[in-house]
Amino acid sequence: MRASSIICCVALAITLLANLGSGPAYSSTTEAVNAVNEAIDWGAMTGQGATVDKASRNRTAKALLAYWQSFSNRLPRLPPAELEWITKELSAGIERFNAVSSRREFAFYKLAQTADNCIDIYSSLLQSDEAAPSYEVRLWVKSLNCYIHGSDTLVHLQTAGLSNGKYDGSFNIMFFGLWMDYTINTVIEAIP
Repeated sequence: MRASSIICCVALAITLLANLGSGPAYSSTTEAVNAVNEAIDWGAMTGQGATVDKASRNRTAKALLAYWQSFSNRLPRLPPAELEWITKELSAGIERFNAVSSRREFAFYKLAQTADNCIDIYSSLLQSDEAAPSYEVRLWVKSLNCYIHGSDTLVHLQTAGLSNGKYDGSFNIMFFGLWMDYTINTVIEAIP
């Protein structure tokens, strides 16, 4: 192992111990999940409610933004040297990519990337009141990336030591499939 890899691993270990020992990284997302599920117009999804209007879509986007902010706030982040190392490894060819993709550092990297992307998407949705409907549709379609790889998210959470391998664990992702269905079949359909 190269000296730079050893230094990066030691730096990561120190950062993780400092972050994981603080407690909040293991608090539950149950309240955020409940807020999302309360914001969603389930009647519209089943055809028994009104069409989802802009105000309803904004309530849903606001709740999903809060969910992803909670998710993100509880993730330990890689130190800059470790982030630089993993970025280089991921772009250094398939063998190096395969070698790094099963490591704990990669799990932290992917979880943070997903959470940050989802925060950006929902923040943009909430700022798009006067935007063209096609732009709003584009953002809702992009939001599907937050949920489409739920099984990968679960594996990354487990690899990172943040989950016991259950969808309803401390990082509750058990509703990802329903939120994705709601986005595809109700929200996007309702945008004029």
